[in-house]
Amino acid sequence: MAAAEHDPREPSQYDLHRLVIYLILLGTSLCALGLSLVIWRNYNLLGMALLNVRADTLGDYIASPLAYIFNFTLMISGLCMLLAMLALFSLRPRIRGGNYLAAVACWVGLAIILMGIFPINDLQLHRIVATAYLLGTFCLHCLCVYAGINRSPLCPRPLFYLGIAGLLNALVLMLRLEWRTLDFIPCPHATGDTCWVAINIWLQTLLTLGWCLLLALAMLRSLRGEGHGRSAASLGRAGARHAA
Repeated sequence: MAAAEHDPREPSQYDLHRLVIYLILLGTSLCALGLSLVIWRNYNLLGMALLNVRADTLGDYIASPLAYIFNFTLMISGLCMLLAMLALFSLRPRIRGGNYLAAVACWVGLAIILMGIFPINDLQLHRIVATAYLLGTFCLHCLCVYAGINRSPLCPRPLFYLGIAGLLNALVLMLRLEWRTLDFIPCPHATGDTCWVAINIWLQTLLTLGWCLLLALAMLRSLRGEGHGRSAASLGRAGARHAA
């Protein structure tokens, strides 16, 4: 009986594919856990008024409880995202549009790391990296919508719709940004007034988390589909050789 055909690169590619998925899921989980702890602590102090507090102020070491957890969470989750996207570059065969998506997601991951390193206490640097994050998420959602229109396996329908929401929300934030100072127009301080900038920033944070989670699930579904297809093909070749 002839030896089964074997591609020596295949196991490493499957391992790399899994590594991308696990890194994305790890970063998303750590970020969600850290944010939950910080939000719970601040909710006990502020109640629903927390919605009118910009998310980046939770990293203020002077005014925010558990700011060190918030900033450390940003650094770790951003690092996981950066490593996952660097691994995505090495996948073979290349996923259509994957390189562009990975490059922009690396940009976003690096910006998240830098926001943890330079919290709002370092105001000027924080404004620069926060603006880089905003522009990165805008480009990321643009690519996601484009990939969804072109039926890329990296952007199934749920990720496509989330990309539209993220694109619109990022656009609203960019329109509210004062480009000379790289800061947003201050919210009114009257009691009962809603700070829409703060709400948009919270939405952008949640949409970025959702994007990471849905991307990992889409890649997992694609990996399983390829695995079933290759298994069926291998069984078919083995049956043909046996019959011969």
